[in-house]
Amino acid sequence: MAQLDRDIYLRNHVMGVLVSFSGKGLSYSNMGELADSITEAVLEGDRKWQEENLCEQFRDMVDADEDVPL
Repeated sequence: MAQLDRDIYLRNHVMGVLVSFSGKGLSYSNMGELADSITEAVLEGDRKWQEENLCEQFRDMVDADEDVPL
């Protein structure tokens, strides 16, 4: 996965948080909650991207291994 893919992955997680907060409105009283939610979304998005990236790397290694003649 390219870096751009990771950026898009993280952006989508943050966008989900912002959409959930759109109905609440942004005020000083809920800004801390929003920051916590965005941080959690970024960490979760990064963790999921890392998992998918590792799986893709593993698949690439297995595919490369199969292409090597014995």
